[in-house]
Amino acid sequence: MATDYDQQDAANRYRNIAPLPIRRHPERDGLLGAVGDVRGQRVIDVACGDGLYAREWRRAGAREVVGVDLSVDMIERGRCKESHEPLGIAYHVGDARNLRELAEREDLGIFDVATAAWLLVYAETRGDLRAMCRSLASIVRPGGRFVHVARAQSFSARHAERYATYGLSCEVREKTTEYVRCRVVFEADRESLRLENTDWSRQVLASALEEAEFTDVRFEPVPISTDAIAAMGEAYWADYVAHPILEVLSATRADA
Repeated sequence: MATDYDQQDAANRYRNIAPLPIRRHPERDGLLGAVGDVRGQRVIDVACGDGLYAREWRRAGAREVVGVDLSVDMIERGRCKESHEPLGIAYHVGDARNLRELAEREDLGIFDVATAAWLLVYAETRGDLRAMCRSLASIVRPGGRFVHVARAQSFSARHAERYATYGLSCEVREKTTEYVRCRVVFEADRESLRLENTDWSRQVLASALEEAEFTDVRFEPVPISTDAIAAMGEAYWADYVAHPILEVLSATRADA
């Protein structure tokens, strides 16, 4: 599994794309809405970047929050933010394909909820995807949940040209019935961040999660909230409303 965030000064570029409206509104709204009330729960945010959502969960009342990312630079930035604004979040460098090893080494225990934004798009093969799903299942309690937000595979395949409005471009490199491989470029403030992603079909994602003993696998397009319309105007979101770009995937860890 490749990560782009320790290359091309990507940590700085990632920081610059965080304020893009598509990230501030539908991505954030979709993930927070799907996760719901985290008060009193233990939450792990996988592919946490510099801790954007880890901080959200802690401020929302999560009892304990852990952030994990493969990028050393991203974790260092998360720890830096934690040192300046302590919230009690622990950050660890770790591979999403082997979270059990990290949990045992750092005595992290088991979590009520695992969250992720743009994690599964980094699974380059079905083997990587299965490993991620098994890994997530190994650190979520029975009855606990995994919630993920990313670009909808159907959008990448059919409506890539509509990204430009939202500061993105998407070049489809390879398309099969199981996945779409694409080069995505985020652009903001004359900065760009180039990422190589694989958008897996719903069928493949559901199969990998179910094999890992998740149940109740659901996919929901992320709508545009009234706050997003108030911030950017209805016309700005017209293409998104016609063809929703983002999708929330949620699943429940099967009872033992």
